[in-house]
Amino acid sequence: CQVGGVDLAPTVLELAGITDPHGRDGVSRAPELRGGGCRDRPVVSSTVSGRATDPPPVDHALRDKGWKYIQRAVGAPLVFDLRNDPGELHPVADNPVGALLGPALAEWIQTGAPAKLPEVDAETRQALEALGYIE
Repeated sequence: CQVGGVDLAPTVLELAGITDPHGRDGVSRAPELRGGGCRDRPVVSSTVSGRATDPPPVDHALRDKGWKYIQRAVGAPLVFDLRNDPGELHPVADNPVGALLGPALAEWIQTGAPAKLPEVDAETRQALEALGYIE
């Protein structure tokens, strides 16, 4: 089950029995820690990719449903199929999943709020399955 750092404070507060007065963006993961089922949610992360420059370039990533899309500050975006490549060693070239996740990540970064990820229609899903991108 993937979780984001944004879920840490709500989880600790719930486990401590404290009501969060600030209405944070994350969700408590206490139910998972207590043995409940995993609630998979998309996760966005950012990292400084070159600390020796001013301003440093920042890479952003979106993980969802077994895929990771990385929008690099320098260079082309990368897409990884985490089910078949959990170590992120082999980016998937020309993957249509990137075309779906890229705009969602850009919206999330711009607004600071989780973007509604696009739904894949039946025809697109069938084409992705035929190409081996999804099961």
